[in-house]
Amino acid sequence: VGIIICLAASSGAAWAETDDMTPEIYIKAVNPGYTVDGKNNVGEMIEIARKDSDAPISLAGLTVRYTNSSGKVFDLFDFLDNSYMTGELVLLRLASSQDSELANVRYTKTLAMSGELALVKDDEVVDLVCWTGKEGCYKSFVSANPTTLVRNMETGEFEHVGDYEPHYVSDNYRVDVEEDEGYGAEAGPS
Repeated sequence: VGIIICLAASSGAAWAETDDMTPEIYIKAVNPGYTVDGKNNVGEMIEIARKDSDAPISLAGLTVRYTNSSGKVFDLFDFLDNSYMTGELVLLRLASSQDSELANVRYTKTLAMSGELALVKDDEVVDLVCWTGKEGCYKSFVSANPTTLVRNMETGEFEHVGDYEPHYVSDNYRVDVEEDEGYGAEAGPS
């Protein structure tokens, strides 16, 4: 049993840009991957987006958490303290999928046709979507009809979309490397 977060649209304006209830970071799209031409997990991905894209947003303390249909919980990815979303969205893909190189972040536990995905920041659920077909959740994915669950930016609700293409921009995510004192400094002539 999960927490369902219902976010209402704002008088016709785009949900993510104007609604005070919209979290700073939210789930934009989810695809559990399909078997296509004998290849497993084709298209598996998660997109997370942000409400305001003017300045980098720290992802410190953010976890992408998945719950399967049996109720088992997996932390797919824990963002480092020095990681930032610098663009509109961050694309996560299953590490073993054929398109894994086209991702800002890779995870190792595959998603299923029925489940729940949450963004958890400092132990608080900031956004959640479930696709179990049960009351309060969206319908499960169907292997014979590949779709992606995509948030409608006018309403905040998710829809199964058959032709959705995820957006990957390598510069949308960065991890700052702390330099040790003196690291990189060159010795001058003596």
